[in-house]
Amino acid sequence: MRRLPAPIHGRWLELLETTPELDSYEDRTLYSTWNITYNIIEQRNKLSAYLVRFWAYLNKDDVWFELLKQDIPESPDWFRQLGDELCFNQAMRVLSQFGLVEPNSWVPEPIEAGGYSMHSCVHAWATHVLNAKREDALATLAVQCIASHVPNRDALFWWITQGRLRLHAAKYSCSEIEKLETGNGSMIAAMYRLGNLALDQDEFESAAVLLERALALQKTSLADNDPATLDTMNLIGALRRRQNRYSEAGEMYTRILSSASGDEDAAVAAIRLSVIYNLGCLHIHKDQSEDAKRFFQQALEEHKRKRDACDDMTLFELDVLDNMGIVHRKPARLDQAVMLHGDAIRGKERLLGRQHVSTLDSTYNLALAHFWRQDIGKCRKLLWSVYIRRSKTLRSRHSGTLDAWYVRDEASMFQMYPDEAAKIPDLVNKSALDMPQLYHANPELFMKIMSWQRARPAAGRLFPYSMPSIVSD
Repeated sequence: MRRLPAPIHGRWLELLETTPELDSYEDRTLYSTWNITYNIIEQRNKLSAYLVRFWAYLNKDDVWFELLKQDIPESPDWFRQLGDELCFNQAMRVLSQFGLVEPNSWVPEPIEAGGYSMHSCVHAWATHVLNAKREDALATLAVQCIASHVPNRDALFWWITQGRLRLHAAKYSCSEIEKLETGNGSMIAAMYRLGNLALDQDEFESAAVLLERALALQKTSLADNDPATLDTMNLIGALRRRQNRYSEAGEMYTRILSSASGDEDAAVAAIRLSVIYNLGCLHIHKDQSEDAKRFFQQALEEHKRKRDACDDMTLFELDVLDNMGIVHRKPARLDQAVMLHGDAIRGKERLLGRQHVSTLDSTYNLALAHFWRQDIGKCRKLLWSVYIRRSKTLRSRHSGTLDAWYVRDEASMFQMYPDEAAKIPDLVNKSALDMPQLYHANPELFMKIMSWQRARPAAGRLFPYSMPSIVSD
């Protein structure tokens, strides 16, 4: 269908007054008066009319059944009807017949339905004319709908679902969400979940604003050892670690352990276990391998005490195994590091499959271990596999995808220049460069080490980075 350009907001009323009154634009070359079309839709299927009005509070692209199938307390009857797949499909069918929406041509994942997209001009009309007076109740419902569908990392294909939610979540800033708070805490929970979404999508500034405000509001109404408060603090600690603000992350984790000590609540115990694991990850980045090893072993012992006995390793145990590979990534223990990463990969492939992002993370770690063993060929092959699969499962411009490309680019230089590759063992102990962090665990610092190692003429770098252009979003 040929799409019309979206008019400027102030021109919409003038457009409506001067447009010929047509029922639809099925010939796809004309546009109609949306008010008349809306009235006809309302007579034919009221649920479709409600959906058009509500869509103004979501992004125009990719609205699908599972997104609206949310058990939100005190939600209106029409919204609950949309949680019935038959009713949802009927409402969408009417909108599609009138040319207001169209089904997406791509199926993003095998576990949730394909979505529908609204034409830009229709979405602008629904936003600025049909909802000329913004309804906070509908905005609140939209925020709750989006936040309720943010999956945890143990959910199947969580990264794809999160990717579909990104554009919807981007419509609401932290300040806009806070204005919608009605006193029941629902918007605080939404801030937490949307902050989690932003963190997983590498949107650190948005994540910081949402999570810090959520924590401030939680402290005014909840106890210090409340699971919701501790969980938010744990996420902020993870955010600080990924921002390389290690001292702040450590302080946050210490505060959580202090508040959670002696608490037998199952939810608090789960958060405590997560914090101990995160402390191990923090010490990896601080190049404190013995401390990291101690925390990982403690986390593993606590986890095994609480879980049912079984033969297969859990994802938590496989993640610990993979991180222990990083701990052993030292000159005298590289063979053991390769073995640990390999065991983690095989376990994750059985448990999750080859395309799962956690499996790809372990494959990336194995590639780096091969790099430090000077096995550049295996390193490049694994990194290429990670790049291709991350491009499909995440997106081509995601930081994890770009990391795989850039590190492979650096490894290629060493393969082309064997004399440089011979210096790799010396690079493993380059803490004398005042970079105590493990550069093989932190891609940004890995790049600094590689840049330092390269021979550079006075006019610039001899080996410039190349930008990936093979896979597009």
